[in-house]
Amino acid sequence: MMKFPKTNSLRCQIFFFSGIMTCVLIVLLGISLKKSFKLYEISEDYVLKNEITNHLNTATIWQAVERGYGATIIGSGEGDSAPFFTNFLEAATKGDAEVIQADKKMKILLSTRKNEAFENKIYSWLLGYGDLIDARPRIVHKNISKYEWLEIATHNINNEFDLRNITFTPQTIDEKILCLNNVLLPKITELCEYAGLERALISNAIASGESISNETMNSIKHYRSIVKQSIVQIQL
Repeated sequence: MMKFPKTNSLRCQIFFFSGIMTCVLIVLLGISLKKSFKLYEISEDYVLKNEITNHLNTATIWQAVERGYGATIIGSGEGDSAPFFTNFLEAATKGDAEVIQADKKMKILLSTRKNEAFENKIYSWLLGYGDLIDARPRIVHKNISKYEWLEIATHNINNEFDLRNITFTPQTIDEKILCLNNVLLPKITELCEYAGLERALISNAIASGESISNETMNSIKHYRSIVKQSIVQIQL
């Protein structure tokens, strides 16, 4: 019976071990590539979300300017012959351009990940934005009140803020941890800080038995606005 030399036996063991290590490396490489691809997708999502947020922020700036000019034009009763009408149209056009870009980016984002809450916010926003577009000609025809115009324009801006905030709503456990550490905890801290300052001012006024001065009242209102804003951010 033929016996294999020890060198052949050792060579087989080396080949066998090398084969196992190669398989392990292939599996690890596959896992690494899958993880890298997932991180790339998340990175691309965040790029899109950041772009959407920037477009919405810019849209609200121009629409706030549009709201102001619109209210002034309505107050003057001059319609499209008002001195600020060109500025009104310019602000509306620039706001619309940002809305178009935001809507385009949101469609791309939704094509990669379904999010029912996000889609509902987009739908509400588009309805409010449609009301804003419909209200613009009424300024020209002088058949809209300042109150109605401000209500429609402000509602649209608020919808855009809500949509901007929900854009970064965490979807995975890692995103939730980031949200907790970077968004919720600072907002809770801010809420407690300014609620404490507000309480201190009111307590001092009660203890003194004197009426609250205008300066103190303005400080209280300022602290209260920050508290309310923090509460809204936490709820979102």
